[in-house]
This record gives sequence, C-alpha cells and structure tokens, in this order.
Amino acid sequence: YTIYYAKTSMPYIAFVILFFGVPLSTFSRRSTLVLSFLLVLLATFLYYIFNQVGQSLGKWGVLPTWMAGWFGAIGFMSIGVVLRRFLRV
Repeated sequence: YTIYYAKTSMPYIAFVILFFGVPLSTFSRRSTLVLSFLLVLLATFLYYIFNQVGQSLGKWGVLPTWMAGWFGAIGFMSIGVVLRRFLRV
C-alpha cells in the first residue's frame, strides 16, 4: 500500500517543489538566476531522496503506509512553510 499512497502524492510534486523553491530563489536580493536555479534543482533532488526514504520506511513497517507515501510531500511542505515565514516571502 505504500506504493499506492506514493503514487497518489505524485501529482502534488510540482506544487510542493514550487512552494519550497520560491523562498529559496528569493533568499538573496543579489542572487543570480543560475544560483536560484541550482537551489531549486537541489531541492528537487532532496525531495526525491525524502520520498524514497519515506517509501523504504513504509515497506519496513516503521511508518504507517499513508505517512510513508506522503513523507516527502509533508516534509517539504513543512519546510516550505518555515522558509516562507523565516524569509517573509
């Protein structure tokens, strides 16, 4: 069932990356376009790692299946909220 919940969370990846990436891209007023792009690209890879860790924890029975499938989305949305409040975007 972990795979089912992970597939259910897939349509929300773009929203999660956008919600997480916008505060990162506005981190510095003098930041260049390349630096912003690299930060968002790094965030995308970190999301993928988070998602895979969550699926593994669900398969091993450490997390409930619904939480394991949504581990990356929930984690990155939480981090995105904190970044938005910290950076006041």
